[in-house]
Amino acid sequence: MEGKISGLREAVIPLNISGPDSSQEIEAVLDTGFNGFLTLSRPVVQALGLLARGSRRATLADGSIVALDVYRATVQWNGQKRRVLVLQVARSSECLYCMETAWYWMLSRVARF
Repeated sequence: MEGKISGLREAVIPLNISGPDSSQEIEAVLDTGFNGFLTLSRPVVQALGLLARGSRRATLADGSIVALDVYRATVQWNGQKRRVLVLQVARSSECLYCMETAWYWMLSRVARF
């Protein structure tokens, strides 16, 4: 998997995300401060046909606390399909991917846990 550095100096990786209705290739920002799995906008969640699994409280970077709807999707990662939790966010322009999750998946591939 190859990524790039955006004009805002963010690490960005391509992700293939699948839901019951479709698949999409999106670009996700690797976020070192995000401890969820993946955030997606409402239009992407709807296009994939993801089914709601509940809600979760989240603390945003500005310190505000919000309730976000939780979904489950499948992500293609280094040739393997992995199920992930998705938090639906209001901002439609950015998908965030948890750096901790990415790091674990990279280590597990190398170490063969």
